[in-house]
Amino acid sequence: MATEFGNTWRIKIGDGEAPEEFELIGGEGSFEWNRQSKEIDTASKDDGSYAPVGFGRQTITIPVNGKLRLPDAGLERVDAVAKTHPHEVMAQITKGAIVKYQGLVAIGNFSTAFPDDEACTFRFDMKAAAVPIIDDLGATT
Repeated sequence: MATEFGNTWRIKIGDGEAPEEFELIGGEGSFEWNRQSKEIDTASKDDGSYAPVGFGRQTITIPVNGKLRLPDAGLERVDAVAKTHPHEVMAQITKGAIVKYQGLVAIGNFSTAFPDDEACTFRFDMKAAAVPIIDDLGATT
């Protein structure tokens, strides 16, 4: 097993056409692929001093950030979606040619920063807006 390096994992944004074409987000610095599950209390009086729990449905959140490099078709699509309603677009997480995640995501919290004498940056959040078409961290093809 080899250690994974983040520079081979990228985010792509769909164009909304059929067939869907995906564009890389230029200047991408990093992203996270987070799953948050609702905790379900399954405790009863039968459990004594223990409070067993389970997990229910999950949300998928993908915060993205990077350095602003314009023109950038992928980031410009994100910006456009963030300004429209609904704020949804198809997105992919890829490692080279392998699609690890693909699904409809909602885009929110889009922001840019323009510090003096430093690189301009962007950040936004994607959340799964529907059940993903592909959700396979270990995909190899």
